[in-house]
Amino acid sequence: MVQPQPKVQPQPVKARGWWRRNWIGLLALVPLLALVVVVRWETVYWYAWQSQPHIPVNVARQQWVTFAGAQLRLAEFGPQESVVNSSNKPIALPAGVTVWKAVLEFKAPDQGSVAGCEISLEDNQNRLYGRGADELRNVRGQSAFITCAKPSEQASSEYSTTVLFLTPAGVKPVAVQIRWKLQFPRYLRLSVGG
Repeated sequence: MVQPQPKVQPQPVKARGWWRRNWIGLLALVPLLALVVVVRWETVYWYAWQSQPHIPVNVARQQWVTFAGAQLRLAEFGPQESVVNSSNKPIALPAGVTVWKAVLEFKAPDQGSVAGCEISLEDNQNRLYGRGADELRNVRGQSAFITCAKPSEQASSEYSTTVLFLTPAGVKPVAVQIRWKLQFPRYLRLSVGG
């Protein structure tokens, strides 16, 4: 008697993995990315290097420097002992802070070249402090928008700007930085030392 042959079950076909299905496309990406970098190098360079401040132009205190179409210098720098508001009353500052005063002098016939600057204070640990502390918002004689451009009521192209910075006590300032995005990767680093 003939015995029935058992049915052979076909083995399930193992699906190929993602890497095996896409290896040709992945290999094609390498020269494609290299081509994009070569063709668009100027754009890559701009975003990676020129859009950030990398190269400081170091200037000694009281020394004039020509930058961004203007001459400027850090005329004064030091701690500000008392700060008064627009009513000539002392402003109560929190304990453990120091107010620093920087006076910048400009000779800028072309006001468009100095507009849009950012002014900050650098300490000896490379930390930056902006000039927009809430505690100093109502200081007498301070504009809400301190810039490198002259005040609109000023006729002369020679003028000065006073900037106040608020830092924790014990911070040791080393420079006032002035940055214009259109001048990157260069920026001004005005030393506060004597």
